[in-house]
Amino acid sequence: MPKALSWTLVLCISAPFLAREAPAQEGRFEPTAEESRAMEVVSEPAIRAHTQFLADDLLEGRGPGSRGDGLAQAYILSQLRALGFRPAAPGGNWFQPVPLLGVTTKVPGSLAFRRGPEAVELRFLEDYIAVSGLGKDPASVQDAEVVFVGYGIRAREHDWDDFKGEDLRGRCSSS
Repeated sequence: MPKALSWTLVLCISAPFLAREAPAQEGRFEPTAEESRAMEVVSEPAIRAHTQFLADDLLEGRGPGSRGDGLAQAYILSQLRALGFRPAAPGGNWFQPVPLLGVTTKVPGSLAFRRGPEAVELRFLEDYIAVSGLGKDPASVQDAEVVFVGYGIRAREHDWDDFKGEDLRGRCSSS
């Protein structure tokens, strides 16, 4: 389970403790009846059980918009209802709408590089990765010269320049 989700669940379950002001006088803290009831529910085994379910492979990673995500949302909603929480999202809903952008990449299974009679073929995910993670229009390059410059790092403060000694004139837009 992502740390953010587990902390969100812990905070939701612990809300009765966090919402109450500390007593003005010095001395022993006496929990209210509601807080005592909550302390019986909020325990290490209970939190471990919630975490174990939400981290289970049954939820298929809980990727946004996935079946596993829907199962996780339904589970958390049922737990909040059982604890007596009420919806607080806009319009009296349980969930606040959040716009998401899905990115589906279409990458060739292999890339071929040729130099005269020599050729090398790279396999996707084994030899190269070509994914930006951004919602941009497709880009392509055909029959272009390749210049290897490592990771393309320039860190003068560390005396590191992958471009050092490379003649890039006319080969790239920024050198």
